Amino acid sequence: MRQALLSAIVIAVALGLDPANASAQRRAPTPARKPPAAPPLKAELPQGTVEVTVVEVGGGNAYLKPGAAASVRRGSRVTIDRHEYTVTSSTSAFAVIELGNTAPPREQSHGTASTSTETEEQAKQLAQPRPLEELRDQWAAWRPPADSQNPKLVPLGSPDRN
Repeated sequence: MRQALLSAIVIAVALGLDPANASAQRRAPTPARKPPAAPPLKAELPQGTVEVTVVEVGGGNAYLKPGAAASVRRGSRVTIDRHEYTVTSSTSAFAVIELGNTAPPREQSHGTASTSTETEEQAKQLAQPRPLEELRDQWAAWRPPADSQNPKLVPLGSPDRN
C-alpha cells in the first residue's frame, strides 16, 4: 500500500501536479465553453439571382434544386462551373436544364440562376377550333372493306363432288 501511494505521488510530481492540491483541482468548476465560431458568411448574391444545387444528372438533363418556388422558372439562365444553361421546365421544388454538348456538371455542384418575377407560367394559347359546319361532308361515307373486294372463287374438295 505504501508503495502504491509513493508511486502515485511520483506520477503526480512528474506531471507537475501538487498532490496536496490535486483534490481541490478536481472540484474546481470547469470554465464555460466558448460558443462555436459562426460559419463564414456566404458571398452576397446579386439581386435577382438564386443559388442552385445539382441534384441529379441523367438523360441529357440536369435536375436542380430549388425550382419555381424560388422563382427559377422556364427561361431562367443558370451558370454552373462557368457554363451557361437555360431552364427548360420547372416544378415548385425542381428545375431542369438541358446539357446539350457541354460536359455534365457533377452532382452537388453549386451555381446561380436568374429569377423570374412572373407568378405563373402562361400556357400557350391555342387557335380557336373550326366550326363543325365547316367540316361537314369532308369525308366520304364509311363502307365496309369487303364491299370493294372481289375475291376469285376457289372450289373446295374434288371436282366430281356435289
